[in-house]
Amino acid sequence: MQERLRSGSQDLKDVLKANGGYPRALQVIEEGVWTTDADGVTDSINPQGAKILGYPAEEVLGRSPLTFVVAEDAANASTVFHQFWQGSKTQREFRIYRKDRSERWIRVTAVSISDELGEYRGAVATFSDITERRMAEEEARQTAKELHNQELHNLYHNAPFGYHSLDATGVIMDINDAELGWLGYARDEVVGKMRFTDLMLPQHSDQFEQNFARLKERDSVHDLEYEMRRKDGTTFSVLVNAIAIKDSNGQFVRSHASVFDISDRKRAETELRESEARNAAILHAALDCIVSIDSHGKIIEFNPAAEKAFGYAREEVVGKDVAEIIIPAAMRDAHRRGMKRYLTTGEASLLDRRVQVTAMRSDGSEFPVELTITRINLRQQSIFSASLRDMTREKWAEQELRRYADGMRAISRRLVEVQETERRALANELHDLVGQKLTALNINLNIMKIESAPSRTAQIGARLEDSLKLVEGTIESIRDVMAELRPAVLDDFGLTPALRWYADQFGKRMGVATTVIEQGPPRRLPQAAEEAFFRIAQEALANVAKYARAEEATLTLDNSPRAKSLTIADDGCGFDPSARQQPARDHGWGLMIMRERAAAVGAELSVESAPGRGTRVIVTLLD
Repeated sequence: MQERLRSGSQDLKDVLKANGGYPRALQVIEEGVWTTDADGVTDSINPQGAKILGYPAEEVLGRSPLTFVVAEDAANASTVFHQFWQGSKTQREFRIYRKDRSERWIRVTAVSISDELGEYRGAVATFSDITERRMAEEEARQTAKELHNQELHNLYHNAPFGYHSLDATGVIMDINDAELGWLGYARDEVVGKMRFTDLMLPQHSDQFEQNFARLKERDSVHDLEYEMRRKDGTTFSVLVNAIAIKDSNGQFVRSHASVFDISDRKRAETELRESEARNAAILHAALDCIVSIDSHGKIIEFNPAAEKAFGYAREEVVGKDVAEIIIPAAMRDAHRRGMKRYLTTGEASLLDRRVQVTAMRSDGSEFPVELTITRINLRQQSIFSASLRDMTREKWAEQELRRYADGMRAISRRLVEVQETERRALANELHDLVGQKLTALNINLNIMKIESAPSRTAQIGARLEDSLKLVEGTIESIRDVMAELRPAVLDDFGLTPALRWYADQFGKRMGVATTVIEQGPPRRLPQAAEEAFFRIAQEALANVAKYARAEEATLTLDNSPRAKSLTIADDGCGFDPSARQQPARDHGWGLMIMRERAAAVGAELSVESAPGRGTRVIVTLLD
């Protein structure tokens, strides 16, 4: 039938009729299926499609699909027909009227059918009801809009700095709660009644008028400092940045300004000048190296800790280029470029950050340091103060810790290898010793049963039957233990059959529908890799049984040419992986064990999960 649809050798209606109408699959699928002839008239619709429309199928036949479309969406729906008349596949969403005149949203995917000469012969479309999804999306949009507006209002009035707007004459049109709080006025005392100059010291009024004229001309002004006066007469310093809002003709309408209370900064600058003596004492007592430079890179401060760490006396280095004194030759050009970029553009990569770099002693030896650089504006110039801490001991301890961790991982991998070897040996011993002897005992009991005299059968027959059942049950239990220790199917047939066997056993035992999907041509992995993949699958499914409360689990084995991966997915309750970075005393070790098993064979393991959205454990081995 598909070949006849592709060839277009006869009408779609004839094709369907020739094949006995819709295949059974089209009768039961959840999507609607709608077909039209070359004139755009419906000639068939499946039961689900009629149900979505709310019409009996016979009332749909002979009508154009466009007659069901809501008028406002007619243009969108027409696009669907226009595109598949041109021979392309298309997908659209629009509204339809049901028979009861209620509106429903549908998503339509349509494709045209042409005959051997390329002439349009009809179309096939699948469609589904997406009304609930569209309603949820619209509700989410409205909620987001309301939240956004509320957030803007809250941001404006609860901002930690001031906002205000002025009209063309400098009268306050709007002002936020923060700035009102600084000034000590009520809103109705200020808005529409006071000019901004009414709130500042008189000596700043002329400066403001000049800056306000410059704002109207240049559209923005920045870093303007004024002394403001509160309602109670006290003053405070502010920093103002403003932009101009203009109409379509370029005429000034209003200003928007942000205002920052810089009283603390002003006091700090004064206190800084007064505390240089105290700072000198602190520098001398500091355990960390303190090296300060000016904007030209010249050293202006070198405390005793720096003298000890770098091997210089203070008087040897003050006034010299810091790059030549403590920065290794390989890093000097980068340092100078960074200084030049900062002084030119203000762009800094190291300021106010804690970083680890390499420093140089007076004898040329290098050592690791932790560096923090801060900038201080003092007497209209930039001073850069660097705090450096010798990290030699910490680096050594870090390397030792890394070596210890590497050793522990090696031990862990070796333990896994030993465990697998012991599992294999124990399974073999169970098979060769216990299994064979139980089998022999079973045979002997059966012989005794057969050869017993009829007179004795009545006396010992029941006991022989019980003994035979006990032996058979023991043999079955031994086989289960052997399979758990080392499934023979893994060694004999490989990973995929072993996973299918285990999934079947797990599903029966735990009541979780478990399936195995293999993608790509089958291929064997090295024995250690197959063991690791199988054990990871066992551990992941054990977690499904313990925690997930899942109904279904799927194991997907992807045999792509460049990598092999195994994904264990479930539809359970899920969890937050970030909340389980380290295992607890009684749980959480499963993920760590799986990661170690993966790392032992050079594979990578990742976990994707979220509360209520199930879990995916993915282990990937690159070729």
